[in-house]
Amino acid sequence: MYGYNCETNGYGFMRGYGFFNGYGFIILILLVIVIIYAAYKLLNNNNYSSDNQALEYLKTRFAQGEITEEEYLRTKKTLKK
Repeated sequence: MYGYNCETNGYGFMRGYGFFNGYGFIILILLVIVIIYAAYKLLNNNNYSSDNQALEYLKTRFAQGEITEEEYLRTKKTLKK
């Protein structure tokens, strides 16, 4: 009667109306995971795109006869590292 008892009134840790009825922490963790995953995918796709563009440019130069086969193979090997 004189003290605050969480068990009798139903407002224990993360219960009641605070922090999305106890699911706020879970939502926050999921949001952080989604943001990290999206950033990883965005950075990873840009890297792949630039590598792909470099290989396409190399193939074009080889097809037009601007570089020799030896230069083509050496540069291709370097780009794939």
